[in-house]
Amino acid sequence: MALELVAVEGCTIDHSAGSGVSGGAFVIANPASLKCKAEGLGIYSGTITFTFSGGDFAGCTNGTVAGGGTITATATKTKADGQLVIRVGDSGIMTGVGTNAAPPPPTLPAVGSVEITVAGQTTVKAQ
Repeated sequence: MALELVAVEGCTIDHSAGSGVSGGAFVIANPASLKCKAEGLGIYSGTITFTFSGGDFAGCTNGTVAGGGTITATATKTKADGQLVIRVGDSGIMTGVGTNAAPPPPTLPAVGSVEITVAGQTTVKAQ
């Protein structure tokens, strides 16, 4: 397994290539480590839980898709606070709901893949 940058506070979650969902904003819901840091920023480990809002999806009114999901660590060796660290490239699935542009029904489900695209730091890598 290749070395990848470790995700820290300020990392970026984005839609993966080919995801049906686009736009919007992600907010990470769980805190980063208070003890384990890279470049002075807390490291994420285990699973990142996130919310999403303001997205677009086919059939939905633009900017109405909201939801959330999780990204689970794929590291095999490096841990923070006893859990494997999250790294650039780790991915997950986002599920949400958007306003139907041509109701009924009033809403439509929206699903897309997401990944960590920017670590938030440039020095610490993990396997």
